[in-house]
Amino acid sequence: MAKNNTVKKVTKRFSNFSKEELWLQSMLNEGWILKSYDSEDMDDCQYVFERIQYEEHKNITYKIDYRELKKGEYEEYKGIFTDAGWTLLSKNSWYSKHIFYTTSSNPQSDIFF
Repeated sequence: MAKNNTVKKVTKRFSNFSKEELWLQSMLNEGWILKSYDSEDMDDCQYVFERIQYEEHKNITYKIDYRELKKGEYEEYKGIFTDAGWTLLSKNSWYSKHIFYTTSSNPQSDIFF
């Protein structure tokens, strides 16, 4: 039976978003791109990674924002960051932890402007 080496699921807990961002970057450096995550807040989070398939994915930068959104605020929140060149990974408006990524060539690029 062949192992599936194209998807990796990891469950971890972080108490510091900076450390979590660094870990996500280290996973990227090892050839794994974050595709989704399942966590409402700071509890255990399940991350789903896939093997990097495209060269431009190696230039991704991850940032995390923690924000509780009221009903109807999600689309505006997402739009602000999309306009600034960030892509939101969370598909659920009720999540408080939001992981963004960018492929910007500016390594100092920050999610907060």
